[in-house]
Amino acid sequence: MKYQFAALFAEESQLSSIAACIPAAKMCSVSDRWAIIPLPKLFLHGLGAREKGFSFLVSSVAELARNASTSGPITWIEADFDDGIGGQSSIVWNGGAVSEGPFFSGNGVRTPLSLSDWPINRALRLMGVEAVAGRDEYDTLRLGRYRKLEQWLDAELMRPRTRQTEPRAERIPAL
Repeated sequence: MKYQFAALFAEESQLSSIAACIPAAKMCSVSDRWAIIPLPKLFLHGLGAREKGFSFLVSSVAELARNASTSGPITWIEADFDDGIGGQSSIVWNGGAVSEGPFFSGNGVRTPLSLSDWPINRALRLMGVEAVAGRDEYDTLRLGRYRKLEQWLDAELMRPRTRQTEPRAERIPAL
């Protein structure tokens, strides 16, 4: 069974300015503090070359995250699995530069035995996510609740809005 996940992750206040810069992007809350901007592969097509070692991350999104990280840390987290074969990748930007990573597992890279050392959990922990007893950081935030990125977007469209955010940075050109 296929599982794909690719998203920018940060505090909700940090991601709101990025969401305003990417046409059709939707910010999805995953807790009271944290949010993601899920970015399916089809959506990323045409937004630049893929970053080395990543399945989904493209140059324009990496540049946007790097620039936005001057006001706080932002991470890219991705997973791409089909019938148990695949891998995870992550990178953390802070202060306008890469601060941690990139981290890779699977696809020819030795995969850590402990789930807490997998790239996504590692990045989430570096961002300040605290795992609850019996769960890792990924499961604490329930990031695996949907098997397809489009399901995150569908769920977000169904959620009532309580506040508006203002764009604060340059937009990525529309496709």
